[in-house]
Amino acid sequence: MAIYISDKVKNKIQEKHGLTLDEVYEAISGRLAGFLADTREEHKSDPPTYWFIGSTDFGKKIKVAFIYKDDTLIIRTAYEANPRELAIYNKYA
Repeated sequence: MAIYISDKVKNKIQEKHGLTLDEVYEAISGRLAGFLADTREEHKSDPPTYWFIGSTDFGKKIKVAFIYKDDTLIIRTAYEANPRELAIYNKYA
């Protein structure tokens, strides 16, 4: 499985959300559980958007949203998870 992050998304993750790409890759490899579908109307896509929370090597919890196409995880965004997202993920993933 490949991982793809466009330049636009890389810039957003780094500049807006203050994460390094290494942290994103650590979160992907440190995924805590399964994937959840993003069913919010404004986030619907084809193929569907999924998300998970992973942990960096230093314990930072990162939410990663992605689509899966042609055996590739296409990252849509990543940022530090908030308490509400952690609670949802812990309950349903």
